[in-house]
Amino acid sequence: MTDFETTVALILSDGLKSLGIETIQVNIGRVCNLACNHCHLECSPERSELMTEETMDLVLAVVRSNPRVRIEITGGSPEFHPRLREFIEALRNEGLPVQMRTNLVALVEGDDELAPFLRDRSVELVGSLPCYLEENVARQRGEGV
Repeated sequence: MTDFETTVALILSDGLKSLGIETIQVNIGRVCNLACNHCHLECSPERSELMTEETMDLVLAVVRSNPRVRIEITGGSPEFHPRLREFIEALRNEGLPVQMRTNLVALVEGDDELAPFLRDRSVELVGSLPCYLEENVARQRGEGV
């Protein structure tokens, strides 16, 4: 038994038990328009890794058997995955709530049609900011971000 498990057992005699899965976070790539020094995945414009169509199909199969989950799409910047729209359409067609984690810069620098697409499909956006202070953001993400 680990120290953590021992401590939990002192508080909860039956241990920790999950009440279920509410959100599945799906990282669809490491391509990003930024190269933030705090990014633990080291995403950047130089990265090229993207989730394959086959893996997206596997994700869809999993969520079909969990119809009450929320899907959070993340990346690098999910906006740069060429199949993002198809993936979102498939998830929404399953009736699943979808949210997308974004650095927000990709939405204003990228495809002008993406924001209306997301709005029209009721995709919730989670703005991922390292800090609310401009000088800290500049230090972590670069000037002008």
